[in-house]
Amino acid sequence: MDNKETQSSGVSSNQEVAGNEAVTSNQAMASTSGVLTSAAPVKGGSNPIWMIAAIVLAIVLVVVMVFPSGGKSTTIASVNGTKITKETFFDNFQELSSADVNSILDNMITEEVLHQEAKAKNITLTDKDVTDEIAAMKLDIGTDEAFNSFLANYGMTEDDLKKQLETSVLLRLLLQSTITVTDEQAEAYFEENIATLGGTPEQVRASHILVADKATADDLVAQLKDGADFAELATANSTDQGSAAAGGDLGFFAHEAMIPEFSEAAFALEIDELSEPIQSTFGYHIIKKTGHNPETVVTFDMIKDSIKIKLINEAVYPNISTYIEELKTKAKVTNNLTPAAEVGTPVE
Repeated sequence: MDNKETQSSGVSSNQEVAGNEAVTSNQAMASTSGVLTSAAPVKGGSNPIWMIAAIVLAIVLVVVMVFPSGGKSTTIASVNGTKITKETFFDNFQELSSADVNSILDNMITEEVLHQEAKAKNITLTDKDVTDEIAAMKLDIGTDEAFNSFLANYGMTEDDLKKQLETSVLLRLLLQSTITVTDEQAEAYFEENIATLGGTPEQVRASHILVADKATADDLVAQLKDGADFAELATANSTDQGSAAAGGDLGFFAHEAMIPEFSEAAFALEIDELSEPIQSTFGYHIIKKTGHNPETVVTFDMIKDSIKIKLINEAVYPNISTYIEELKTKAKVTNNLTPAAEVGTPVE
C-alpha cells in the first residue's frame, strides 16, 4: 500500500506523530487508526552507574566457580586418566581474558570494602532502601509500563534489579550524610519537571468502524441497533485495517491523542453507548465507548522522598570514584591475581 492509499484508509503515518505524551501500548494500537494526532516515545532515563554492574554480576558467577580455593587441587575433568584441575582451568581462563578477570575481581574487592565500611558505620542495607531507589529511578523512566519495558529489555525481573542495585544503594547510604537536599530544592525540581513526573490525563477506551461514505455508515448503525456484533462488523467493514483486526478496538487514549471531532464524540458517550456517524477527514466513524479512566494527579508530597534520593544520587555521583579509592587505600587489599596491584596499608 503506498502513502496515498495509507492516508485514504485512515492509517496515520509517522509524520503525524508529535507532542509530548507518553505512548501506551493501547495508544500505539490507536496510532494505526488515522485518529491519533499527538504522541511521543516513552521517555528514557539516563544510564545510571549500576547498569555497568549488571553485566559484571553475571560474569562473577563464573569466576566464583573456577577461582582457586587453596589446599589440594580439585579435579574438574580428566582425559584417559590425566586430570584437568580447577587451578589449570582458571590459569587458562585468565590468560584468555585477563583484563575481564581482573576487572571482576576488582569489583568484588570494591563491594567487600564498601560492606566493611558500612558495617563500621552501623549502616544496614534494607529492602526498603532498594525499593526507594527503584522509586527514584522511575522518575526518569516514566510510567509503570515504561518501567516494565525497561526490565524486559534487559531480561530482568524487579527482584533481579533489586539485587543489582544493592552496591549503588549502599554507596548512597555511605555518602548521603555529606549531602543536604532541602524540601525547597526538591519542590523546585518538582515544579520544573512536573510534566514528566507521573500522573495521567483522563482517558477513554473506544472502538470504531471507519467507512468512506455516510450511507454505508448509516446502514451499519442500523444493523448495530438491531443487535449486530460491533467487533464482527468492524472486522468486515472498517477501512481502518489496523483497528479492524482487533474488532475496531483502539484501546485507551487521552483527549488530545485523537483528532478533535473524534475525541469530542468519544468522550461525550456513556460506557457502551454508540455514536451516530461522525465525519472526519478520514471518512465516517461509528464509535462505541467501552471504558473510562479518570485523570490521576501526582502531588509533591507523593514523590518528595523519591526526588530527594534522585538529587542525592546526582550530587554524590562525581565523588564515587575518589571515595572508593580512598577506602581501598585505607584497607589492606591483597590481590593474588595481580600481586603488583596490592594497595592500601595494613589496618592496625
